[in-house]
Amino acid sequence: MSVTHATFHRPLSELWEAQKEGLKAPYSPIFPEVSNDYIKSCDILEGTVCRVYKTLYDSVAAVHYIASKVIQAVTFVFGKIDQVLDYIPPYWLLKKAAFSIYNYLHPINPINGQRQFNVFSRSAEQFLGDYIIYPYNSYVLPDSHEKSMINNQNYSSITSQVTNRLNSGVNSEILNPNGQTAFNYRTKLVHSFKINAFACPGGGMVVYDGLIKELEREFEFKNKGFKAITSSTVILKDGSIKSVDLSDVTLEDVTAALIGHEMTHVASRHSMVQVTAQLIIEAVYSVFISVYIQAGEDIYEEGFYQGLKLFSLFRSRQNEFEADITGMYLAANAGYNPKGAIYLQEFFEKEHSRDWYPEFLLTHPKAASRKIALVAAYTKLYEPSQATEVRSA
Repeated sequence: MSVTHATFHRPLSELWEAQKEGLKAPYSPIFPEVSNDYIKSCDILEGTVCRVYKTLYDSVAAVHYIASKVIQAVTFVFGKIDQVLDYIPPYWLLKKAAFSIYNYLHPINPINGQRQFNVFSRSAEQFLGDYIIYPYNSYVLPDSHEKSMINNQNYSSITSQVTNRLNSGVNSEILNPNGQTAFNYRTKLVHSFKINAFACPGGGMVVYDGLIKELEREFEFKNKGFKAITSSTVILKDGSIKSVDLSDVTLEDVTAALIGHEMTHVASRHSMVQVTAQLIIEAVYSVFISVYIQAGEDIYEEGFYQGLKLFSLFRSRQNEFEADITGMYLAANAGYNPKGAIYLQEFFEKEHSRDWYPEFLLTHPKAASRKIALVAAYTKLYEPSQATEVRSA
């Protein structure tokens, strides 16, 4: 049975802050944020090593400081020039045309408020997704008719209800900004033993019933008193240990986090942004080949290309963190327990066996890192001391 939890209506600006908090939580900076005085004391490093470290640290800090000042100065100068020229009609018209092109190629992502490169318009993306990509990836998959072991309700009914509830109220304004081509959010539950789900451009999403069945089995373990997921404990960046009680999470809460995650990929247009990034990588690679072709060093060519692809994986992992946190946010807005997102990563950590791979080689972060990010974001958004509780209607 679906339970309506207290809804925390948090503004988008606070979601963006929680995203930043979550993104930095699993990682430590290359250069620790310590003062020069501490480095000079050589409490942790001695002799030549200490001097080399300090020199490197100071160099990076100096470059960062100078670059920030140059950017501020250039921005100030161009701002003044723009103010003066803005009264000249030809300049104003040219500026308007330039901004139209800029906004088309570098639109704002409504999920995080940041701009991203995307050569596809929303209408083109919707057409590609609805009539080519989604049919190709979903129509060959058989519909699921599996029923819940708890209440005998079809799993497909559960996912449809959750999807509709997520795409309503304040969420609908975020998922489909006013004045822009609307995406058609819908979920198809398919029969498969795979523990997976994915989203296509334009709003089509696919969930494998194997994932829902395995999730429900976890709740059955809990109901029967067997060892099950009842809490999550992580070590945050500052060294503090944070535990979150998951005993009140339901299957619908976890399903909402899952589908909210996929909805975020759609709303953020991650697929088409990734295609755009691949086009840029191919263009850069082609320039490299045209310059380096006479050297005949195939190993360098392949290494350069793989390096570009490896660099693009960082953005892929960042997208996953963002989708986790925003999926939690969308679920909470719809009246679901936001802790369902943390429960989902606890479940994946138990199920996945690839965690021995280095994370920088993966398209998705490890579940352990995703838990840390979610707990940090949850603390920022939904801890009683951080948020005002508002009951949903």
